[in-house]
Amino acid sequence: MPAIWFKDNENGFIDWCKAHEQGFVINARYKPGRKYLFLHKVSCRTFKRPFTGPSYSKFCSDSIDELLVEARREAGVRAFSHICKICTPLTTE
Repeated sequence: MPAIWFKDNENGFIDWCKAHEQGFVINARYKPGRKYLFLHKVSCRTFKRPFTGPSYSKFCSDSIDELLVEARREAGVRAFSHICKICTPLTTE
């Protein structure tokens, strides 16, 4: 399933997270750019409201690979700019 982009959609983002507790999120600027694509687990405690606007948007998927596809499509990059050290999304715990 392709990544979903939440922009100005707080309720949609919250609902998606509730339905995909093992999923992943890219926190991005409102208009995604290569300097700020921050990978998190859905369960990360660092998310603060507003989640999806006016400064930020979120890309969500159950697959990190799908998020990389979206990062490439939206920002022309092949890697995340940051990986959260608090929720450590690349670990399998």
